[in-house]
Amino acid sequence: MADAPIDDEGEGGEVRTGRLIVITGAQAAGKSTLGHAVADLLPKAVHVDGDAIHGFVVSGAVPYDVPPPPGATEQLLLRYAGAIAVCRVYRSAGFDAVFTDNIFGSLLVDVLTLAFADAMTADLRLVVLDPDADVLDERERSRPKKGYTESITVPIRSEFPPAAAGPRC
Repeated sequence: MADAPIDDEGEGGEVRTGRLIVITGAQAAGKSTLGHAVADLLPKAVHVDGDAIHGFVVSGAVPYDVPPPPGATEQLLLRYAGAIAVCRVYRSAGFDAVFTDNIFGSLLVDVLTLAFADAMTADLRLVVLDPDADVLDERERSRPKKGYTESITVPIRSEFPPAAAGPRC
């Protein structure tokens, strides 16, 4: 991050709006690890993890699968909207917000639409992690939480392009 840190106060003493940093990629790509590390490097920042937002659903959750069962995509969009809302609250107080989640293909447009629907979003950074399948396999085996299922596997992930094209991380 080459940019200068955000000051808490802008012109006239008003609180500046924090930046929004979205980090996405496949399960086990390192989104949460990187998101927390980035937030830790910033002078005033929060890390909003999509998994934490997903955990708010106590009953009636529809797990996302391939193909998505009825209601799964709608709940995923609620998850994104909830995360963007939490980011908005902290950003309005001058915090930079780092949002991490799995956002694939056309769903990225939905997330960016949610983010830019808020007049305060003028500074958004997008980071797409796209490690090789062998890296994902190794990371998945070595972590306590499991992101892959019988239908969502590391090999099938290659059928779903990352949210955006760019340099590989």
